Amino acid sequence: MSRQRPRKTDGLESFPLADRGRLRDRRAPQPGSLRYTDPAYRPPDPRNRDPAATRATAAADEALASHRRRLKLRRRRRLLALSVIFAILFVAAGVLIVRVYEREKSRPQLLFVYQERLELGPEAEALLIRDEELVPSPLAGLVDPAVPEGQHAAVGEELALVIGSALESVLDERRSVDRQISERQLELLAQGRGEAARPCYEEAERSIRTLVAEMRLAAVHRRVADFVALDQALAAALRLRSSRLATVDLDDGLLSNLILSRERLQEVLSAGSGVVSAARPGLVSFRSDGREAELVPAMLQQLTAAELQTALGVSSAMEPLAETVTAGQPLLRRVYGPSCFLLLHVKGLDSEWLAEQQVIRLRLPEENGFLLRCRIERREPDSTGCLLGLATDEGMARLLGERRLRVKLLTGEVSGILVPQSALLERSADGSRAAVMLVAANRARRHPVSVLAQADSDVLLAADEELKQGSLIVRNPETVTDGGVIDD
Repeated sequence: MSRQRPRKTDGLESFPLADRGRLRDRRAPQPGSLRYTDPAYRPPDPRNRDPAATRATAAADEALASHRRRLKLRRRRRLLALSVIFAILFVAAGVLIVRVYEREKSRPQLLFVYQERLELGPEAEALLIRDEELVPSPLAGLVDPAVPEGQHAAVGEELALVIGSALESVLDERRSVDRQISERQLELLAQGRGEAARPCYEEAERSIRTLVAEMRLAAVHRRVADFVALDQALAAALRLRSSRLATVDLDDGLLSNLILSRERLQEVLSAGSGVVSAARPGLVSFRSDGREAELVPAMLQQLTAAELQTALGVSSAMEPLAETVTAGQPLLRRVYGPSCFLLLHVKGLDSEWLAEQQVIRLRLPEENGFLLRCRIERREPDSTGCLLGLATDEGMARLLGERRLRVKLLTGEVSGILVPQSALLERSADGSRAAVMLVAANRARRHPVSVLAQADSDVLLAADEELKQGSLIVRNPETVTDGGVIDD
């Protein structure tokens, strides 16, 4: 049985049979057709057509155009209806969210309270002063740090290489080999063959964790400029780990070949680059604010309170030094000595209890609450407060990237019940007296309290027989009345 070939159509099947021929004649010649290829072909003269056929063709065209207009209008109406439906749903969802929020806001929120200790003391802005200098580059090129940010370098230790443009390809190759060495060492550790290298990894892990914590802290305080320097420090820490692991024999041929390749590449770089070594022992940093020559340790005894405020006003964040330098341009910063210094003016401070060489404590809120012990080197009371010059040998590497610092001078501690400030009612003008809504047996009862201290959005209350560890209070007391029932 022979197969029938599909019949070709011309797209006019939806029109009456009597109109198809007329419409087909009006269509443009198509490639491959007789009218298109025959040069002798001439289309029919419209003047010779039957008037009735012309009217029928016009009516068919009008019917087709009307049908298309109706379809277009129907699509527009459908889109408009869908838009209206979505708008109604959006408004309804917003109204529902507002009503749920208002309902939850009007319901009492219960809170268990506990005993806490709160540090007391005024806050101030401190200016950090160090014995430091900028180290110039011996030639023009790309800076390749040899030690991580914040590391203490001994005399003669290599700090950085300045690599000329002719050796940049060698530097890229060495970095690639470094990555291969690190990956191979991790593979050997996973196979249980690198127990001798585990102490090196554990030591490097501690410094890497510290850098990661500093990155998170910089993200919280939006110190974007610190990320570049921290990234450089992280890369240098990884290189330091690789150099220490190179001295451990892991009995692997591939790793030995990679280490030899790295040593040859490093020799090429050292021979053709400018080597910067430590002339004095001290910390290394690749960030600067350009004020190292201006703010020297002698300024701790010379700056007045007004000059201190001016210096704090013009102080900016430490910026990463350039990775590509010219000859004589600073490429790193060195910090010397066992101590750094802080100069601050504390407003409203009664300095009678302070004396020179006395040790005091500073809390650093922006440094994750780091506690700094300082020795008083200068004390000058004035009509508005006291100017303090302090020295410390703690946290030097941690504060290496800071010039101005927010500190809290700890004058004492107090213990009590910590509650949110929103839980207080009828607070007195001086802030020492207030009331809270205690909850017992599903009923709210007004209870007067004494305010001991305030910290941001919380207050510390004096404990008594009823307000104590584990008591239940209402966080939003405006939603209940004295003696009112608290629903479960």
